[in-house]
Amino acid sequence: MSPRQRPLVFERWPALEKSVPWMRIAESPTPVERCESVEPFTDARARSVDLWIKRDDLVCERYGGNKVRRYEFLFARAKALGARSLYTLGGLASTQSTATAVLGRALGFDVRLVLYNQPVTTFAREALCINAEAGAVMTRSSNFVTAAARLAYELARAPRGEAFLIEPGASSALANLGYIDAMLELAAQVDAGECPRPDAILVPAGSSGTLAAIALGARLLGWDTRAIGVRIAPRIATNRVTIGHRVRSTARLLARLGGADLRSLRGARWEVMQGFIGPGYGYPTPEAIEGMHAWQTLTGASGEVTYSGKQMAALRALVRDPSLAGKTVLLWATLATRRPAVTEASRRKVPREFLSVFDGPTEC
Repeated sequence: MSPRQRPLVFERWPALEKSVPWMRIAESPTPVERCESVEPFTDARARSVDLWIKRDDLVCERYGGNKVRRYEFLFARAKALGARSLYTLGGLASTQSTATAVLGRALGFDVRLVLYNQPVTTFAREALCINAEAGAVMTRSSNFVTAAARLAYELARAPRGEAFLIEPGASSALANLGYIDAMLELAAQVDAGECPRPDAILVPAGSSGTLAAIALGARLLGWDTRAIGVRIAPRIATNRVTIGHRVRSTARLLARLGGADLRSLRGARWEVMQGFIGPGYGYPTPEAIEGMHAWQTLTGASGEVTYSGKQMAALRALVRDPSLAGKTVLLWATLATRRPAVTEASRRKVPREFLSVFDGPTEC
């Protein structure tokens, strides 16, 4: 496929282009590749599973991962509204917060992050350094509830019309257009013979916008592909009700703004794999640590235990499903392997209230 100049969703639903702002951030299409390097970890070949990866970890030179496609729509919306500052919240190691910091600052926005405590890992320390180096303003909070309250307070104090809120996970219906577009991109790669049509697609599921959009995209394409999310967030945030809401709200937006036939969007299916989160969000588990190392073998870049490590652990379990023998499984890479280097200079820019994160050893 040649480099994209406009979203494929605009080609499929031309009415969208008239009402939905967009700016190019992603370097797409991203490659699809076989996962031969992790055969010792997955044992996929011995189980007759054809294993592939969609490399959204490479989707942007500044910072990759699954938020980039979303921000092509969200940041464009913020610009159209005249916003000057982006506000969001996440855990200490939140990739959504770091993507907001790196990409938002590069595009001229002020960025304000409210970050709540989670288990301290090397990746969490690196995320704080990258956020600080990018120039984001960071505030620390003890948990999600207090972070949400602090974010509401900061939004209330912001000058009228200048603040743009990005919800946790950046999984709004507008943002999910990015992964409807990604599914159209994958379909074009399948049609071009770059990879087989997947029988299953595996992603981490937290706020679950990526899972919802992939499930909806498969329905739009007429594929019987299983959209599977490995739960990495508390059950109250990741369940059939919350995921169903993501699917329905995205479908309604496509119908309202794009003229899509709502009947053709019904019946999207998804599954959630349980048993990989461990004690809670961001906690290292032995399986996630092993998966983190497998991720590095697969991509050549360091992994972590919140998203990619648990996704890889789930992948190893998934290929043991007898129903997938002789089938194709696609691992959709959602963690950035393209990310800024961390230096001692960036470490010195981290606000004082976060310095305790750098005390003592980490588990991984």
